[in-house]
Amino acid sequence: MWLAKNGRNVVALDYTRESINLVKKAAEKLDIKIDICCHDATMELPFKNGEFDYIFQCGLLEHFDTKIQIKLLRNWGRYGKNMISMIPNSVSLPYMIGKAIMERSGTWEYGLETPQNSLNQEFWKAGFTEIKE
Repeated sequence: MWLAKNGRNVVALDYTRESINLVKKAAEKLDIKIDICCHDATMELPFKNGEFDYIFQCGLLEHFDTKIQIKLLRNWGRYGKNMISMIPNSVSLPYMIGKAIMERSGTWEYGLETPQNSLNQEFWKAGFTEIKE
């Protein structure tokens, strides 16, 4: 939303209608333009190679094992010149305590999630050569 509000061309992608509708509502409320694509990010994407300056993902890679993370990074890397990736930080004590409590009580509803300190090796194995953390 911030990028679009500050003049950037933005495409939001998610595979759930619920998330897509949430983005639409927020964009309307903020009076900003965002192109929205309902698509599964684990599949081939409906974009041209090199179409984007930046690809940003947050809250997705941690739900896959290392092998699939590398496969996804390779796929996504084709569509943009740069990639920014955020995952839950395994050194965030409040986050990890909350997650552990929810897992023990059976209320954790997010499936596999592996917080990591770094994705450096995964990016390197996916073919990225300029990696900054």
